[in-house]
Amino acid sequence: MTDDAGARPLRVVLATAPDDALGGVFWRAYRDADGPPLAAVFAVAGKVRPRGPVWQRAATPLLLCGVGGCLRLAAAAARLPRGRDRAAGLHLRREQAWPGTPEVHAVASLNASIEQLRALRPDVLVSVGAPEIFRAAVLEVPRVAAVNVHNGRLPLYRGSFGTFWEMMEGEPAGYVSIHEMVPKVDAGRLLASFPVAMGPSSDFLDVMVEKKRRGGALLAELLRQVEREGRLPAGMLGEGTPADRTGLFPMPAFTDVRAFARRRRARA
Repeated sequence: MTDDAGARPLRVVLATAPDDALGGVFWRAYRDADGPPLAAVFAVAGKVRPRGPVWQRAATPLLLCGVGGCLRLAAAAARLPRGRDRAAGLHLRREQAWPGTPEVHAVASLNASIEQLRALRPDVLVSVGAPEIFRAAVLEVPRVAAVNVHNGRLPLYRGSFGTFWEMMEGEPAGYVSIHEMVPKVDAGRLLASFPVAMGPSSDFLDVMVEKKRRGGALLAELLRQVEREGRLPAGMLGEGTPADRTGLFPMPAFTDVRAFARRRRARA
């Protein structure tokens, strides 16, 4: 690839949250699909606001994933996954699966660390679960574009925790989507999308893991195309674009999670 500074590899800078239990799945799939190496990673702490009392926060994973799913996550955290979970890379730490040897910057906010970002001269800024909305000044730093990997069909499921709301609404498929970032949340051009089949008896954790796998491979495909052509693709990779909708889905409250569990039991 060639740019104004001469020939050099595509410089991909990642913005993400410090902790992601399924991050190893995403980055293993990305690496296995020959995604370009990461030049640097910003682990963005964001503002942590605990939602509800401790018992509600403890009950939420049980209501979403069930006892079996929580045991699978515990086994993965202990590096003792079995079968499909090991094959998917559920036990891997993100750092083990990141391609290349990126510089890691722990920051409270990328918006407040824009000079660090500029110094890295990124071609593409990638957001995977970053816990803040980036200002226009941040989005203008990368030479090619800033893109976000979103766990929901866009623009139908803009906002937070798209997988939850897709399953809550009984959609036949959940989506992983990649879009160009603009200052308005989840409103940029849709670049790539991939469906993951769901049904009334689908396991929540299985859907999340499969979305991570598909998302990692989809991002690798997109960035390889950018590396070849020096720009974002003119057309979209994957499914067509659905009709627009107004508003954003919020992060689910505990009452939403309880309603989700009741609805899932009724549908099963």
